[in-house]
Amino acid sequence: MELPYEVLVYLFKYLPKSDRKSASETCHSWYLAANDHSFLKNKVVIFFKSQLNDEVTSPIKIFENSAIMYYNYVFNEVEISNKLNFFWDIVGLEA
Repeated sequence: MELPYEVLVYLFKYLPKSDRKSASETCHSWYLAANDHSFLKNKVVIFFKSQLNDEVTSPIKIFENSAIMYYNYVFNEVEISNKLNFFWDIVGLEA
């Protein structure tokens, strides 16, 4: 029997971060629940001294292809290719 996503998130709120990380390694549905946006809303992705481009080895591909949405990014000494339109369409807000 598989617990609903909302129930998993509710239960994981009572776990310390280390236990939630261990639970996230159980299966895909637990991974998604343990990394729910309610746990990630204060997390920040920091790119430092990086080259972000559209190549497969680019660090930004990890976040572009992630099932988890990160909301806070910091770019410090980063060179960004103008070919990253897909990333900005997914992550950025339209002005």
